[in-house]
Amino acid sequence: GVPVIASDLASLAFVREHKVGLVVRHPAEIPAAVTHMIERRADYRDRCLEFSRTTGSYARHWNEFAALLESRMGFNLARGPGQAES
Repeated sequence: GVPVIASDLASLAFVREHKVGLVVRHPAEIPAAVTHMIERRADYRDRCLEFSRTTGSYARHWNEFAALLESRMGFNLARGPGQAES
């Protein structure tokens, strides 16, 4: 349930989309972002918790991530890199 302050990068668009923190374009914007999040702490906490239970769930996406690594890089998380199947 902890919000983030993120750079304005495409890979971090989920922060804005899911309202789990604030996006800044310049470091000078960070103090205002911190103040904003402190003032709305409960709202951010609730959205972050909901995001972690659903969209950002580690358990939900683990198998998909592991399969992607194996298909693209030959890395099987069960075996480790360069280890033969048993």
